[in-house]
Amino acid sequence: MWRFRVVYLLCLIGAVIFHLIYAAELSWFVLLTVVGLPVLSFIFSLPAMLMTRVELLATPSAQQNDMANLCVSVTNKWFAPAAMVRIRVRCQNTFTGETSVFATQFFYATWNEKQCESIPTKHCGRLVYTVDKAWSVDYLGLFALPVRKALPVACYVYPVPVQAMQVAHVLRKMKQRLVPKHGGGFSEEHELRPYRQGDPISGIHWKLSSKWDETIVREPMETERQRIMISVELKGSPNELDNVLGQLVWLSGALLSRDLMHTIVNPYAPSRSLCSCSPPDLPHLIEYIRSLMQYRAADTAAKPKPTMSFHATKYFVLRADRGANR
Repeated sequence: MWRFRVVYLLCLIGAVIFHLIYAAELSWFVLLTVVGLPVLSFIFSLPAMLMTRVELLATPSAQQNDMANLCVSVTNKWFAPAAMVRIRVRCQNTFTGETSVFATQFFYATWNEKQCESIPTKHCGRLVYTVDKAWSVDYLGLFALPVRKALPVACYVYPVPVQAMQVAHVLRKMKQRLVPKHGGGFSEEHELRPYRQGDPISGIHWKLSSKWDETIVREPMETERQRIMISVELKGSPNELDNVLGQLVWLSGALLSRDLMHTIVNPYAPSRSLCSCSPPDLPHLIEYIRSLMQYRAADTAAKPKPTMSFHATKYFVLRADRGANR
């Protein structure tokens, strides 16, 4: 816009010099035209400048390296187009702390104009797009008015599952086991065994006992409750954070596929609600990761690690530098 003002200033200086040198009606008419043209331009441009609105539209979520778009939309409700709209958009990854800025502009924007940019999905995180500055310029490019800023939009980039080789062999051996139900009672699963002293008479399987000439008891069984905990340490570079979240998705998904309940523990959680999570299924796991990506990992890593002790059948630690350890 400054170059338009410089050009206008040169024209104004030329008109003044022309009026001083050539004292005639033509020079006076040229000077009045140069002086009054910006005023007329501002008056005719003002309704379109005031009725211009900016809106941001982004893909809600995507996986790493998938296609995602951010669309910048300019709406003008006046019958005449807006001469030029300049917009500067800021992108911030709340998880990794990375920030970038890009600018775009619209010429003679009418009812609804759109420009789309690709969203970088190289790293996981929550990408928040906000309009840093938006200006509507008159037809001569001399005056500019700020446009009402659009609401920020966010795009969640989810990790791609990364197999944790250190614990893959442990998962192959893990499965649900049936153990005798403490205190007896009703159960859908039973195990047949010989009668032992102290067994209740109601548990005797009379039909099989008469058939095998031996007292057989139906012992109620229940699924063994294994205490599995996964500790996640979110600190490191963006590539290391991608690796940790990818391993978390793979490991938790592998446990859920085997119907093994587990707890995810985050010692560096910025809020109490994120300290632990016991996802019953994969959608709840994704929702927990979505909540984690709303906070910056570098800030959580700066906090001192609290003293914690775990008494668990299986305990997995996911670190950015070591991967998954048992």
